[in-house]
Amino acid sequence: MATTVTSVVESFEYFFHSLYRLELVNTVRLNERNEKELLSLVRC
Repeated sequence: MATTVTSVVESFEYFFHSLYRLELVNTVRLNERNEKELLSLVRC
């Protein structure tokens, strides 16, 4: 499965918008996780 620029941009947009969703922000302490741990949350 090839990674395209479009899929990377869509994943980043999903992650960025998820930062402002209350159900995610209240359950996941984003400031206590590193980038590698957060990437697994973005991948669906």
